[in-house]
Amino acid sequence: MVTPFGEIRRGKTFAFCDTKAVMMMFFLVCFSDLNITVDVISGNTKALPMATTCGQRMSIPLYPSKKILKRKLLQAIQCQGYGLG
Repeated sequence: MVTPFGEIRRGKTFAFCDTKAVMMMFFLVCFSDLNITVDVISGNTKALPMATTCGQRMSIPLYPSKKILKRKLLQAIQCQGYGLG
């Protein structure tokens, strides 16, 4: 899902999952070494993806489409910028 994102958006996605990635956002080459575990969870498809930064783990509800997944992921990343993530 994040492959087609631009470098900045991809960096923000990794920062959403790993607090160390915030420092690496300026060194986007390092992101190729990051491994993020993604858990697909059942439940509320209106909820935003959640991240556990210490474990580099992201939990994402099983959305009905890629379009909704992309929108919700970008919304979660944006909320992190406001201190909500």
